[in-house]
Amino acid sequence: MTSMEDLTPKKEKVLNMIRGERGRVEGEEEGEGDNKGGFEVNRDISLVWVSCPNYDDEAVERMIHESLSKGLAAVANKIPGVETTYFFNGKIEKSAEQVVIFKTSAHLSKELGELISSLHPYDAPEVFTIKVDNGNHAFFDTIRQYCRPQNPSQH
Repeated sequence: MTSMEDLTPKKEKVLNMIRGERGRVEGEEEGEGDNKGGFEVNRDISLVWVSCPNYDDEAVERMIHESLSKGLAAVANKIPGVETTYFFNGKIEKSAEQVVIFKTSAHLSKELGELISSLHPYDAPEVFTIKVDNGNHAFFDTIRQYCRPQNPSQH
């Protein structure tokens, strides 16, 4: 195996990005290590997907507001006008719904899901986490910046 001393600065930079380490490598100019538009391998960002009824926008807005104000999510995308087809009581049903996709830190996704479930109007709400494999470095940093639990000592 090759040691870090044998690697060129560019190869070292790529390995550091994969490991999630920040900063510049030796010989790198200021600004080169920012990676603002670049992609990174993700270890800590998740999406929480929630299907909600179209008829209860007040409950949906409450879920979004509570999640963001408690620092459990950085972003919530509300997608109205979703037609859901599902199997229920032995037959195929359709209903109008909206989907909310929350962007959060992976370590907060369970707590976020529990909060959403407690506020959701359905008895068995569709709430699940999707692990993000990679994405825009600058956007991930924004999520990391705004996703903080209200009381960090609880985590």
